[in-house]
Amino acid sequence: ASAGAIAVACHGCGLEGSAVVDATTELSAQCGTSNQLVEGLRHQMRQRIGPEEMNAIQSRPGKAGIAYQQVFPQIRPVIQTEFQDAEDLTQAVCFSSTFPFFSSPFPVALDNRGSFPRLVLDGFFSVPRDRLGCPDVKQMLAEEEEEASTIRTVCITPFPKDAFGLTAVETADCICPAVDLNNPEDQLREILRLATTPIESGGEAYSKMYEEGFLDAQNWVAQDSHASV
Repeated sequence: ASAGAIAVACHGCGLEGSAVVDATTELSAQCGTSNQLVEGLRHQMRQRIGPEEMNAIQSRPGKAGIAYQQVFPQIRPVIQTEFQDAEDLTQAVCFSSTFPFFSSPFPVALDNRGSFPRLVLDGFFSVPRDRLGCPDVKQMLAEEEEEASTIRTVCITPFPKDAFGLTAVETADCICPAVDLNNPEDQLREILRLATTPIESGGEAYSKMYEEGFLDAQNWVAQDSHASV
């Protein structure tokens, strides 16, 4: 959800990490502390995702899924895996990033792409609290009547797993930072600050966050015999 949806879209489209950090820095500078983050995100995606990037995500092996919660006409979680064009992908990511009155001035987003309008919001609300916004991929595959018993789901979060209540996922199946045992309170405070407060000159901070996330992934790979980067 939210950041995860952005990461999935960017990775699926083949965007370089440095380009994503630049876009994040621009978005942070443009939006400041306002609740216009979704519109800023929409602008950045329209600038950076074109036909070539869409061909990359549409032709890649496997699926790229964007999760959001539908609240009308019926309440149900959605994991969208088919995208007609760049605007369709952008809409899905923006729906997954619509956190009421924080990233948007409205409580929900209007999805009028189909024959009947829907009301949707952030993918965080599409799963139980103990998943911390991480979609249940096995459930998605089961609903599509595909073989899900051999699928391994690895969750990725910028938050220390146990400190934020991500209890639905085993430690071996989660890429995340370790708790700083020497100063856990300052670590959590800084993570929350970066996650909720746009930084107008945040290029260095966002680059550091990206690099630390890459190190988290490398550490996970080093401990898992079935993984590779």
